Amino acid sequence: MRALLHAPGCWATVWREAGVEWDFGRRSGVVLLILLGLSAYLLMVLSHAGYLRELGAADIPRNAPGLVYLMTAGDAFFLIFAWAWIYAQPLLREQRAELLEPVLAAPLSLRALMLGRFLGASGVALLVGSSQVLGFLLSPLLAWIGAVPAQTIAAMPWAAFAWASLVITLPSALGMGALYTLALLRTRSLAGPFGMAALLMLSWMLCMIVMKDGRMDPFWSAVLDPSLFAEAETQVKRWTPAEKSSALLALSPALLLNRLLWCGLPLLALGWALWRLRREQLLPGADTAPQRELAAPQPRGRSSNNNSAKPALRHQRWWRVAGAELGWQCHQLLARRALWLSLAGLLLVALGGGMVHALNHADGPMLPRAELLAPLMSKMMFVLIVIVVAAATGLVMRRDQVAGFGEMLDATPAPEFLRLLARLAAVALLTLLFTLVPGLAGSLLVLLDGQALSNWADPLIYQLAVILPALLEMAAAMVLLHALIRPAGAAYAASMLAAFIFVLNHELDLLSFPPAEFGMPVELHLSPLTGWQPWREMLVWMGAWKLLLCAALLALAAWVLPRGQAEGWRAAATAARARSRGVGLSLAALLLAALALYPRLSERLIEQGGWQSSTQAEAESAQWERAWLGRAAPFRLQGGRLTLSLEPARQQARGEWLIQGLQVEGGWLHAELPAGLRELSAELDGRALPVQIEASLASLPIPPCVPAGCTLRLRWRLDTLGWSAPGEARWLGPQGLWARARDAAPSLGLDPQRQLLAASARSAQGLPAAVPTLPVGHSRSALGIAPAGDWQWLITQAGTAAPLQQGSGHGALDFAAVWAPQAQTTQVAGLSLSHDASRAGMATALAEDVQAMQQCVAARLGGARAVNQLVQLPRGLGEPALSPQGQLLLPELPHWDVAEQGMGRLLRRATIATTLAADALVSGADLRSAASAAAIQEGLAGAIALLCVGDSDGLPALSRLLQRQADLSMLSLSASSTPVGPAERALHAGWARDHLPAAWLAWAAQRSPAELQALASALRSTQSLRAALLSAYPDAEVALLLGPPLAVDVMADAEPAQRSRLWRWRQGAWLADPAGQAADLLQLQAQAGGRLRISPLARGGTPDPQGLLLSALPALERSPQDN
Repeated sequence: MRALLHAPGCWATVWREAGVEWDFGRRSGVVLLILLGLSAYLLMVLSHAGYLRELGAADIPRNAPGLVYLMTAGDAFFLIFAWAWIYAQPLLREQRAELLEPVLAAPLSLRALMLGRFLGASGVALLVGSSQVLGFLLSPLLAWIGAVPAQTIAAMPWAAFAWASLVITLPSALGMGALYTLALLRTRSLAGPFGMAALLMLSWMLCMIVMKDGRMDPFWSAVLDPSLFAEAETQVKRWTPAEKSSALLALSPALLLNRLLWCGLPLLALGWALWRLRREQLLPGADTAPQRELAAPQPRGRSSNNNSAKPALRHQRWWRVAGAELGWQCHQLLARRALWLSLAGLLLVALGGGMVHALNHADGPMLPRAELLAPLMSKMMFVLIVIVVAAATGLVMRRDQVAGFGEMLDATPAPEFLRLLARLAAVALLTLLFTLVPGLAGSLLVLLDGQALSNWADPLIYQLAVILPALLEMAAAMVLLHALIRPAGAAYAASMLAAFIFVLNHELDLLSFPPAEFGMPVELHLSPLTGWQPWREMLVWMGAWKLLLCAALLALAAWVLPRGQAEGWRAAATAARARSRGVGLSLAALLLAALALYPRLSERLIEQGGWQSSTQAEAESAQWERAWLGRAAPFRLQGGRLTLSLEPARQQARGEWLIQGLQVEGGWLHAELPAGLRELSAELDGRALPVQIEASLASLPIPPCVPAGCTLRLRWRLDTLGWSAPGEARWLGPQGLWARARDAAPSLGLDPQRQLLAASARSAQGLPAAVPTLPVGHSRSALGIAPAGDWQWLITQAGTAAPLQQGSGHGALDFAAVWAPQAQTTQVAGLSLSHDASRAGMATALAEDVQAMQQCVAARLGGARAVNQLVQLPRGLGEPALSPQGQLLLPELPHWDVAEQGMGRLLRRATIATTLAADALVSGADLRSAASAAAIQEGLAGAIALLCVGDSDGLPALSRLLQRQADLSMLSLSASSTPVGPAERALHAGWARDHLPAAWLAWAAQRSPAELQALASALRSTQSLRAALLSAYPDAEVALLLGPPLAVDVMADAEPAQRSRLWRWRQGAWLADPAGQAADLLQLQAQAGGRLRISPLARGGTPDPQGLLLSALPALERSPQDN
């Protein structure tokens, strides 16, 4: 570049060209459209509390630095393509105006010319990339209009704005701009930058979906992600709420290497290319071989010379011409080598991504099953296909827009529908081809594996039945935008922005009602046990809805499509009025047909499926608290009998429940209702009893009863006809039934899980900041649908004489019944396994896992329920469970998908042991859900499970599980949507599930079976975990055990005085505590029989190099590798 730097006048040329390029971009409507569109969308995101809670930003300001970094990096998802268009303009602008040759012939330095234009385009790219700053600056408007509480908007984080621009936006714009410019110099067309953008998007998807979702090494996903979103998300999710409100993004090695890879190297390559650039290389057609002309096929019949003398508007002739035009458009599409190279490249990427995700999954390796790969391949490629379809739709729609050629076609007497129909067919064909790529890759992987060939075509069927209607709907929206917007640049920008909004709306769950999720597929869970039967009706109706909307959008596009050169609203109105009789009536008919479908969709999804928006769910929880929490009453009972009749063919169940010896102190008995309940009636001592139902809760007024108690009879009917928006499977249908008590019958008592805990949600619903405590006696059973009593149950199936399930027992009322026509049974060492045919080879390994974990749990707890049947539970049917009859229901995903070696099997063993231990602890204590049930079922049971994995697989396996627990716990605590507080008040499926098992590991390892049985007995009598612990352990130990989270870092190789560091969770942050250095240390060692033994380590003593060092405090170990 020395010649460039020292040549007289070159720098003046650079700055002049940069200024011209800047002025052109700044005045472009595309830039304004992107700025306003992205800023408005950011404001929508900031006003959506549900999504912010998913980001772990529930109780931090909505303009906090953590959100600034996430939104800045997340914008690159759209900016990748917007920047491609911006960096293509320096060369294509003159090329379109046929001024490229005069510009190149000017006596100016070519290097200075191109460098100046690159710098000017970079300025425009930075302006567009600052849209998130504009959105955050406008965020106070949300508080001003009342969309968010005023206290959720803090002072502007100027340091975060500057740091995000310096670390994320500037390097991304320069690096990607350099790559786009290189592609532009090579191809001299818009296809080059857009092709490079597609490759960048592909790299982003591989990092985010294949590597990050597969929980692979986060370092490489951060390095290879061109947007830096992976690294920003990794850092922000690990921050505490206090750090999210103040911290700057750290310059980690992954971040620095990422910026070097995606900014430094592209700039060096661009400098080298500009140094070697020659004017001849920029001329159209340079260094390209002559291409074969593609002639349009002629209609059969007489020659064109004779046709001119014939009537021009005979309908049969025009339909023949329409067929010829359609064939020519499709031929033009299919004859492009670039199309087939793109499809082949995507297929290879999909094959490689699927194999890497399955084999290298951190919780795997996974087996390549069709039901696993079908949604995985779609998710992995969906965003890229959406962007490619959006871009290719514009290319097809504007193929005829060549100077003079489009006007000539508009002047022909052909009907207006002729060219439009042909182009729409080409768009549909293009969409179909790209849609099939993920399905073909999934089917090939299943065939290559060769173990489950019976459903090898499911990935292809999934793409056609689930994905294709959504992509056609998306493509129709792109067609409409190109019909509405004449300037090509603005139309491309609007279509990309629309695709970005459609995809992000689904990811952010801003508008979650499935018919309203434009361009997004429905969600479903496939399983070999159920096949496609549960989803057929939903796919047909939702597919019809999307195709009708697609047709309506295309009709609207035909109505507004410009013809000729007349511009302005008067010309458009005149053309629309002329088309109103044909196209307008068709559009009205299509909209009426779509409206006719809507009641059915609403009935299945809302009335029968129970769909609610997040706002509606919060409002219902608030109403539940206001109406019933203050009227809750303790209740007792002696037992009774439950009868359940199931009709799989009609997807209907009828139940009758006789409850004897009922005593309700407060006058109201509450029951949580299962999904799909349609009728509920009650009788008390033979007299009809009114039932009040509100917010899925039944309330019955119970007058004072005789000392022996009242007799209550409940009758109900429910069905499973509704559609689940999240794609959850039906537990009852012609494909089979997997009935559990809480799915099929009311649950007596209130559910504390329904309480709103987040301060922002309580404030928005007008609830007091202090969360009321639900008394234990008012809550429902932690294990079943009623507390302990003398129970009998009978479950029958229509069309069969023998009962499906029957039993009796003294304890919480719970049951399970299974009928799976597609399942087969395998017997292994006295254990019966029910599974689909493709998993017969897994039976031995699964039986070994169940039997090993059952023996270990029984040994550590002094007893456990025997498992006599292991049942494969179809995907989407809930959590693992153990029935009183010894049926262990184990979900298909992931436990029936993992290989026999690796982390996946260890996690499966831990899950089985947790389920068995939770059943033993809770059933022995007759625990209510408000009595710290999560701490017992997930914390103590999880700790026992970790010990059992250590007993069976050794300390190295336990160390691997502890490291995974540490990673998950840090993420769960930082991203918790509910306040993190004492362990005794933790809820199910929250931070306690990831934190407490590892935190309580040392405490559980020190307890003997007799101590744990005594704890269960004390829980049964007191129904208070704190009281039960205080009866046997010191106050200080119990306070630490049930208090807020603790974390330690024990280092075996450090000096004795520096071996342990302690942190306490306070006010949303980890605070160091010097007391950790004085904490006692324990050591886990393997005994001869394999069982782990824990013993104290003397102060100053030398730890066993083969053991595992732990803190005696109930604290999470942050890094077990150095223990």
